[in-house]
Amino acid sequence: MLFVIVFLSLFGISTAQESSTSEDQLILSSVLFQSDFKNYLHLDLNDERKKIFIVKSQITEELKGFERDGTQIMVASKSDITGKNYIEILEFKITQDLASIHFFYAIENVEVQAKLLKKGTWSVSDIRIIEP
Repeated sequence: MLFVIVFLSLFGISTAQESSTSEDQLILSSVLFQSDFKNYLHLDLNDERKKIFIVKSQITEELKGFERDGTQIMVASKSDITGKNYIEILEFKITQDLASIHFFYAIENVEVQAKLLKKGTWSVSDIRIIEP
């Protein structure tokens, strides 16, 4: 048993991190695929739009890439991203049953502010899409 704990510690594996990352993915996915915002993704235009990058930052350091409905969400540093199909998360707060997220979606030049409630699963309770 001690060996397992030492092994997990050495390789930075933590169930708390996994849980946190999973929550981040669920929250982000809920906002991205929420009907009011999903239209801005234009997933039907071409395959490039089905690869969305999240800019790596202190806010997103725990976030891992994931896939939903054939769309790949990948985390990368801004210098590694070519094109404008990226999201820059400006604020991301999570409590036990409340979350808020504020991000900029470059290719559509829009900002999104969303609040979510957790009642079993995360659901968007309020979303504002700000166009210039």
